[in-house]
Amino acid sequence: MCEDLREDKAFIMVFNHKMIRKLRSDLELTKTGLAKLTGIDLSYVARIESGMNSPTANTLCKLADALEVEDMNVFFTVSTE
Repeated sequence: MCEDLREDKAFIMVFNHKMIRKLRSDLELTKTGLAKLTGIDLSYVARIESGMNSPTANTLCKLADALEVEDMNVFFTVSTE
């Protein structure tokens, strides 16, 4: 990914909410189960998965722990626009 980014181009990291759902599904977790594991309100989990809300860094860490994610970059895509 980094080799595609040039110094003369601006880029931003964009949160990929669809990855939360994919990882949760891969672990056969329900939204309720994820909410219980993380201590995050079920409605907030649903809003994050739907893209209505972006998680704070603290919330993202809780999600990463529950979803067994070691590399936080999995939650982001790069945009050069």
